[in-house]
Amino acid sequence: MTKGRTSVIRVGLTNLALRFLGSPLSFAFSYLVAHHLSHIDLELFGLWQSVFIYITGLFSVPSNALSYMISKFAAQGKAVGGLILLNLTLGAMSGLAYELLQP
Repeated sequence: MTKGRTSVIRVGLTNLALRFLGSPLSFAFSYLVAHHLSHIDLELFGLWQSVFIYITGLFSVPSNALSYMISKFAAQGKAVGGLILLNLTLGAMSGLAYELLQP
C-alpha cells in the first residue's frame, strides 16, 4: 500500500464510528418526538406518522447509498467532493420537505 492512500478498513471503521456516535442523538430525537406526539389527538399523530414514513423512505435511501459510495470511492483514492455535495443537497431537501409538510 502506498503512503498517503486511505485504506478500506480505515474508511469503514471511521464510517462505523461516526454512525455509532450519532446513535444517542437519534435516540434523543426519537424520544422527544414521541414525548411531544403523546399529547396530541390520534388523527394528528397518524398524519405525523405518514409524513415520517414517506419523507424518511424517499430521502434516506439515496442518502445512505451515497454514504456507502463515498466511503468506497474515498478508499479507492477517487475524488468524492461532488458526491458529498449531492448528499448534503439531498439532506437539505429532505429537511425542507419535512418542514413544509409538517402539520
